[in-house]
Amino acid sequence: MRSTQLGSSVHSKKEIWVVLAFRSSCMRRSSSSGFSFPRSLVGSPSVATNTNNFLSRPRRASSDWKIFFKTGTIGVKPLGGSLNACSTVLGSFTPSNFSLFRKVSCRLTVDTRGNGIMTSMSPACLSVVDINNDGKSDIIVVNYDANNVGILINVGNGTFRSQTSYSTGTNSNPQGVFVADVNQDNKPDIIVGNHGTDSVGVFLNYGNGTFRPQKTYSTGSGSKPYSVFVTDVNNDNNPDIVVANSGTNNVGVLLNYGNGTFRSQLTYSTGSSSSPYSVFVTDINKDNEPDIIVANYGTNKVGILINAGNGTFLPQNTYSTGSHPFSLSIADLNSDSKPDIIVTNLNDNNVGVFLAR
Repeated sequence: MRSTQLGSSVHSKKEIWVVLAFRSSCMRRSSSSGFSFPRSLVGSPSVATNTNNFLSRPRRASSDWKIFFKTGTIGVKPLGGSLNACSTVLGSFTPSNFSLFRKVSCRLTVDTRGNGIMTSMSPACLSVVDINNDGKSDIIVVNYDANNVGILINVGNGTFRSQTSYSTGTNSNPQGVFVADVNQDNKPDIIVGNHGTDSVGVFLNYGNGTFRPQKTYSTGSGSKPYSVFVTDVNNDNNPDIVVANSGTNNVGVLLNYGNGTFRSQLTYSTGSSSSPYSVFVTDINKDNEPDIIVANYGTNKVGILINAGNGTFLPQNTYSTGSHPFSLSIADLNSDSKPDIIVTNLNDNNVGVFLAR
């Protein structure tokens, strides 16, 4: 898949549409709690002519193809406060770097000033946020084989300092990352999913862009956490951690005590052999309570767990996707003020879209 051009609808709304060079499908929500089967999208993608810069999958296992989809702006604070890209959209063929894409005249292009930004071995997931409160967006990346999280500080002209790394532990193989202020000190902290050691790690920010050593919280033996999301799920104004545990077929919720430490996780089943790989939290049914949406890689389903109203969740409702849904995101794609679901189907080489109605 080559670098792609953005849609022509990028005008006054400053929305970014990433158009992919493969066939997609579209699913419409048929009721307040369900979605119908897919239909074909109309039109063909527009592909940039540069054939030298390819999007690629990570160096780790052949199935590790993730894509991040989001609307927002480049150069302005993105929606939700940070750009989280657990994806190969920012990947490259070399095992220890990623490529930087820029918005230029409504196009998504590769920064060709270099071959990538050096990290450690096998960068697996990244987030973009101002980590040191200097008004510039920095890069936070988890390095799977190097067992660390790396921070690349923005110099201010779109270039970055060399990576500063923080250990996530021996054989931790961090797979997911999220940046949020978990202890309410107005400083962004780093939360990682340690796939190899069955834990979530929390790095609290000292306030100058450096971090305390991680404090870990168990996600259960054999859980193999793959994706993390941080938001307040029980309306106490404290950000909680939601994690997709691919090895134990569940999502875990770790409630925040209010000081940046967390209770033991509560788990919710995603079904036998479901292997949830991606998790997103948003109010999907417009009741002002955040719900959990997961991509169940093993059972070819998207699962929706509705919030019961007190930070606990109802059993999931599932909706068929293509083969091996790998990553998902939520955004209002058609400007109807309703959240739509976007999911990548690894084995089908397509993206499925559930449009709310």
